[in-house]
Amino acid sequence: MLAAAADARIRCAVTLAAAETNPSSAAASTTVQFPLRAIVGSADTIVAPSTTINQYNNCDAPRQFVNVTGASHCGFVDTSFFGCDSISLPRAEQLAMTRALLVDFFDAHLKRDSSAFAICWNAPPPAGVNITRDARTTVALANVALSGSIGDELTTTLTVTNAGPDATAIRPRVVGSTSTVSFEPTESATLAAGANAVFTVRVTSAAVLSEALRIDAVRVRDGAGIASTLSVEFTAASNPADLDGDGSIGGSDLAILLSAWGSCKACAADLDGNGDVGAADLAIVLSAWNS
Repeated sequence: MLAAAADARIRCAVTLAAAETNPSSAAASTTVQFPLRAIVGSADTIVAPSTTINQYNNCDAPRQFVNVTGASHCGFVDTSFFGCDSISLPRAEQLAMTRALLVDFFDAHLKRDSSAFAICWNAPPPAGVNITRDARTTVALANVALSGSIGDELTTTLTVTNAGPDATAIRPRVVGSTSTVSFEPTESATLAAGANAVFTVRVTSAAVLSEALRIDAVRVRDGAGIASTLSVEFTAASNPADLDGDGSIGGSDLAILLSAWGSCKACAADLDGNGDVGAADLAIVLSAWNS
C-alpha cells in the first residue's frame, strides 16, 4: 500500500493479509485513487482481517474486501517459515483460490476483460470466499423488464451516478446478448463526483426470445463498475385480422367482422382504418385465412 500510494504508474492493487506499518499503510490508503482488492484470511493469527479493513475503509476509490474462509497468514506463501501460524485451509487450496482472485482482478483492470469484470464486480463469489464490493458507482434502470413483438423497439433509461471521488466518464455495454442492444449516448461526458448520466437503452429482435441482459456500467477511468439486469421478451407479431386473438384467421374472425359491418370508427374490425367496416376489410381477412 505504501508503494502503490507513492507510484503514479500503478493502475490497480491487490494486497494479501496487509498489515499496519510505520509509516502507516492505512494512512497511505487515503491517497490511493485506483481499484483495490484487499484479500485476507479469516484464520490469520498474525495479521487479523480487522487490521486490513482500515486500509479498505480509507481507500476512496473502487474497492473490495475479500475474506477467504479458513485461510491463514502463511497459507499465502509457498512454504512456511519460522514464526508462521498454523495452516487451517490446505495450502494448495488457499494458493489456488488466491491466484484466481489475483488473475481475475488484474484481467479486469489491466486488460479490461469483460468476463473478468463480471467475475469481479457482478458474479457471486466462489465458495469459501466473502466479498464486500464498492464500485463507487450506482445504477438505476427505469424499467427492469420490457416486452413487445418481433420488430418492436423496446426502450428504457439507465441512470448512472459517479460516487467519486475522481471524475470519470461511464461507458455502458451489454455482454452475450441474443437481441440487438444500443445505448444513446455510447459514452457519457466526464462526470464529477456525485454527477450522473442518463442513457437511453434500445432493444430489438428479429426472432421470438426471452432473455436477461447484463448491462455493465464501466468507469472509463479505471475499469471498475457495476452491472444491472434487464429482462426482455419478444413474442410473435400478432395479425390484425385475428380479431378473436386465437392465433389463426377463421370463421369466428369473419363473424366478428360481419357483425361490425358499416360505420365503425376506431374499432378492431376496421382493418384498413378508414372508419368503415366493408369490402376492403373483408378482403384483408380472406387473404389471411387459415394463417
